[in-house]
Amino acid sequence: MTENDFLSEIQELLRTDDELTFDTELDELDTWDSVAMLAIAGFAEDEFGVSLEVTDFKNFRTVGDIYNRLNA
Repeated sequence: MTENDFLSEIQELLRTDDELTFDTELDELDTWDSVAMLAIAGFAEDEFGVSLEVTDFKNFRTVGDIYNRLNA
């Protein structure tokens, strides 16, 4: 998955019209909530085979943090 594809997918999962970058602060997004986190957890499992833990979500500050965790 390319970086642009990843950003587009995260934008869709977060249900936002804001253009996301890897520096986008998650706490600044109105749609960063438990529903979005569940959607990202499912995406991580389906697309990357990665099971995210609660501590992962506590550590995510930016969209780039999610990307880095899924590509580690």
